[in-house]
Amino acid sequence: MSIFKSGANYGKMVDPSTSAEEVNKFCGDKITLELKIANDIVADAKYTGLSCAVSKVSSSLVTEYAKGKSLTHLKGLTEADIFAIIGFDLTENRKQCALVCFNALKKALHKVNNEYDQRN
Repeated sequence: MSIFKSGANYGKMVDPSTSAEEVNKFCGDKITLELKIANDIVADAKYTGLSCAVSKVSSSLVTEYAKGKSLTHLKGLTEADIFAIIGFDLTENRKQCALVCFNALKKALHKVNNEYDQRN
């Protein structure tokens, strides 16, 4: 079964540590990313939303990649890293679709930083 059909990591999480929403202004893809964080490691990652096939596949791959990774590692990811994780060529317009979940990930990690700063 393809990752598009299976929708790896698609679904809502019970009691996520953080979440973030991202909308692709070019095509309207909308993703909500939820992370469960334990000891500065992503223990689980899920996404929901309405999106095209490229965005859905990318979201599945990015959430799978994030599991077990440290927040520090994930904060250092670049767009080039995401395209390497995805592993297929895209036109310039479709690259924006592939980055929707990554952009939500950056927002979620920023929220975690802000919450940590407010507690300390």
